[in-house]
Amino acid sequence: MQGLEASGSGPGTGRRSSTILVVDDNADLRELVRELLLTAGHQVVEASDGAEALRLLRGGLRPRMILLDRNTPILDGPLLLREAADLLSDIAVVWMTGEDRDVAHPSVVATLHKPFAVEELARTVEDALLNGHAQDALFP
Repeated sequence: MQGLEASGSGPGTGRRSSTILVVDDNADLRELVRELLLTAGHQVVEASDGAEALRLLRGGLRPRMILLDRNTPILDGPLLLREAADLLSDIAVVWMTGEDRDVAHPSVVATLHKPFAVEELARTVEDALLNGHAQDALFP
């Protein structure tokens, strides 16, 4: 947890708070990730599936980052990114997946393979917030 605190925007870090959308159908994982991100000083919005995330994005939510489970029910990660393509130009997306392989996508800046360690989450969030940015892209 120490690494995540250092990567955040809490008191004394000089970094601004970022809004992060966490999309995963596993409520326990969402809760853990939420608590870690809140500890780091971020604002967190949660969605249990891609359809809920798409409603939030179309409703005006503009997070700085999306932590996205690739295999959410109703609307999976790749389909969510396709449906929300016009809304993602300034949003860094990090896959969270239990699959062994990485899947390339223009908006995705990193992949977290489940199960992941707290330190890996912290490092990935920090790197994506500092260096990651979604590229303007057209989705086929």
